[in-house]
Parts: sequence; structure tokens; C-alpha cells
Amino acid sequence: MAFPVSPPYSSMCERHSSHQVSSESMSSVLGKVPTISIDKTDGCQVYLSPESLDVEIVSSKSSEMNVLIPKGNGDYSEHPIPEQFKTVLSKPAGLVTTPVESKG
Repeated sequence: MAFPVSPPYSSMCERHSSHQVSSESMSSVLGKVPTISIDKTDGCQVYLSPESLDVEIVSSKSSEMNVLIPKGNGDYSEHPIPEQFKTVLSKPAGLVTTPVESKG
């Protein structure tokens, strides 16, 4: 699925309740977009355009998410979005949540 964006840019792209069947769900951002929302989605790849490298990605209840960033030579570098987190009590701040990095 491509998200074509009209100038100057779109306010948000959303992917909601998508489940991988036989191949991963792919989304491409064409142009500039400030926010991508991924909700209840299992298995997605988001290809960013050079204009959207400052995008904010918000995800919830989702797994197997990857963002592909253009290298400039026509190729992409793949980066996973964390889906596992650790929360600890930190006085006086309260709860502090950080992503758990995979060491595999």
C-alpha cells in the first residue's frame, strides 16, 4: 500500500487492524508526512521517502514492524520497531519505560 502525499504534506498516515497472511504488509510513503500511526497490525514494512526522514511513528498492539530508510543509492536500510518494553519504578519520576533490545 502506498501513501501518496500531496504538497506540502499530509498530516498523518494510518495502518489499522492489518494481519499478515502470506507476505508482509508493505506501506510506502511518497512525499513528506509528519506522523505514521500503526495500530493492531502484525507484520508490516514501512518504506520512507527521503522527504519523510523526520517522521514520528506511533505504534500500539502491533508486532513484526520494520521501517526501511533510503540510503540514497536506491537501496534501503531496515530498522525494527521495538515491541517489547521494560518498565521500572524510578523515584521520584514514577514509572520509566524503555524498549528491550534484542541481542540475537
